[in-house]
Amino acid sequence: HLHPMTAARSPHQCSPSLATDILTETFLTARRMGIYHQQMCERIEPLMDGTWRHYSCAGCSGKVVVAPNGAAGICEYNAGDERSYVPLDQFSPDTAPDFLRWAGRSPLNTRECLRCPALPTCGGGCAYDSQQLMGDALKFDPWLCETNVQVIRWLMRDLLSHLQDKVRGQDFHVVTPQDRALLLGNIALDAARAPMPSVSYHRDVPEPEQCQCSAE
Repeated sequence: HLHPMTAARSPHQCSPSLATDILTETFLTARRMGIYHQQMCERIEPLMDGTWRHYSCAGCSGKVVVAPNGAAGICEYNAGDERSYVPLDQFSPDTAPDFLRWAGRSPLNTRECLRCPALPTCGGGCAYDSQQLMGDALKFDPWLCETNVQVIRWLMRDLLSHLQDKVRGQDFHVVTPQDRALLLGNIALDAARAPMPSVSYHRDVPEPEQCQCSAE
C-alpha cells in the first residue's frame, strides 16, 4: 500500500491480490519466528477477541499532529499544504478543520459496510487516501476494501488448517477464542511490547507523571 501524492494512485501501487499475497507471506514468515507483524496482527486481534476494529487511521481516532512550524492538525500528510491545520494555541476539535468530521469516519458507522465480511477487522483504512483519491475523507478506498476481504478469506483458510483434526468427522464446531488464537502461533499481542500498536490502545494514555519507567 502506497499513499497517493496527488489525486491519482502511485504508479508503483500493486493489485489487491498481490498485496494480500505479500501481507500473508510476510506474516507467515514472521509468525514462524514469533515476530509481531503489525498490519496483520491488528486485523487478527479483533477476530481473536470477538470485538470490532473501529479505526485503522489514527487521524479518525483523535490523533493530533504538531508540525515543525507550530501548527496543529489531524494528519501529517496534510501538513505540507496546511490543510486542516491551525496554530497550536488555537487548536480544539471545533477550530481544527475536519477534526470532528474525521472522528466519525468508521466502517461501523457506514451503512454500505455493514454486510462486508471484513467489517470486524477492517478499520476503514486511510482518510487521507480517500480525500486525495475520491475527494472525500469519509469515503472508503475500494482498493483497500478488496484487499481486506481477501485477507479475511485467507485468515479463515489458515484457521481451518489449524482445526482440521479437531473438526474432522463433526457436523458442527463452535470456533472458540482459543481456536482463533492459533492464527497467532507464538506471537504475543502485548500492547506494551508491540511496535506501533493499534490506535485503540492510545485512548487512555497516562500523564507523564503516572508512567512507571524502567531502567532497562
